[in-house]
Amino acid sequence: VDFAWLGQGDVIIVELNPFDGLCLGTFPASTGLFLWDDARDQAVMKGEALFETRIRSAPLAAPQLKAQCSPHWRRIIYEETEIGR
Repeated sequence: VDFAWLGQGDVIIVELNPFDGLCLGTFPASTGLFLWDDARDQAVMKGEALFETRIRSAPLAAPQLKAQCSPHWRRIIYEETEIGR
């Protein structure tokens, strides 16, 4: 679940991702500040460890953000073509 803080007492849900623990919701762009490949993070996401909230205190650098996008979204967001990446 992704939240947006709009100000004191004003928070909205901006994204709710499906999660099946196999494929849906296990990619970096979906897991956000948790890494599916990290055993501890995976336990938290699967409800096998205590609930945890993480907050990003600084923006993700543009190259990192782009690298975390799926190829399909990257083509749309960054207007990339199959040939001219």
